[in-house]
Amino acid sequence: MKQLQLQLQHSADGKLAQVESLDSTLAAMPLIIAADGVIVPFRRQPKSPKDKILWQEVKIALLARLGKYQKKAGATATRLHQRRLVAVWVTSML
Repeated sequence: MKQLQLQLQHSADGKLAQVESLDSTLAAMPLIIAADGVIVPFRRQPKSPKDKILWQEVKIALLARLGKYQKKAGATATRLHQRRLVAVWVTSML
């Protein structure tokens, strides 16, 4: 949470996000990207079952690096090596 708060503060101050270093082995792996939007329920008062439900859209993206490895039997299989999940609450559509 401390790291997230620090990143949000840097974003609010207009500073650019710090770029993560990526080793050459991981960079050579295929990058898979998937995205979608979902509708989720929100309440104006948290944890209040009597408040009216507001349905809002949340955009979600998944980024993953996939690599191959050899099984004991000699067959090649795919393994997830790195993943990132990004979600954005859509407050208004232009």
